[in-house]
Amino acid sequence: MVARGLHRLGGLVYESIFALVFPLFISLPVIADMDWGKHDLNGLMVLSHWAAYLGLGVVVFLVLRWEYRRIGGTKGWMISKRGLAWSLLAGIALYGAAALLLAVAKYAHIFYQPGDTGTASSNVPLLRGPLGVLTVVASSIGSPILEELGFRGIILTKFERLTNRPIAAILAALFFVIAHLPGIIAGLSMFIFALVNTWLDRRYDSLVPGMVSHITYNVIVSLSVLATAVL
Repeated sequence: MVARGLHRLGGLVYESIFALVFPLFISLPVIADMDWGKHDLNGLMVLSHWAAYLGLGVVVFLVLRWEYRRIGGTKGWMISKRGLAWSLLAGIALYGAAALLLAVAKYAHIFYQPGDTGTASSNVPLLRGPLGVLTVVASSIGSPILEELGFRGIILTKFERLTNRPIAAILAALFFVIAHLPGIIAGLSMFIFALVNTWLDRRYDSLVPGMVSHITYNVIVSLSVLATAVL
């Protein structure tokens, strides 16, 4: 019994270290979203950054999918019309909840940090830069797919092998928050976001609902930032 407990504890420590380091690999494609505002970009340079993002995105996705299969991930890649509708609504509702939570924190001066956003994304300022369109694609579509496969697919599956599902979901959500280094309020909203997407994936036995919810959320954030910039 003691040996089994120590083995499980060692496994949790190992997988926790993995969960801390692995997001660095997931984020590789965003190097194409570096702030090039201080440089004069010609068409060829912009094209090269597009190629870098797309190429790295495909490579990272293929590696993540391979790893998910290797560890015995069981969730599929399909989604029903009902699941699609609920996932879209979840993304909208989660954004609304995050915005409300942030507004209340700002008004009441509770754990609010200037510059805190609903996604705690460092990409948000880059939406106004010379590669703004690329940043929208990266933060709204590319990153959600890779993050959902990485966190709700690989990391969650690894923790589920060592403990029960609720604890595994909480641990995976915590490391999702840690990977983004948000403020307290943004971190709380992201934690709830991760748990809801975990529930969606389990409800429909697929990774796609979480991806749809995540993409919906990030698209709203990107559009709101762009709208603010125009106004």
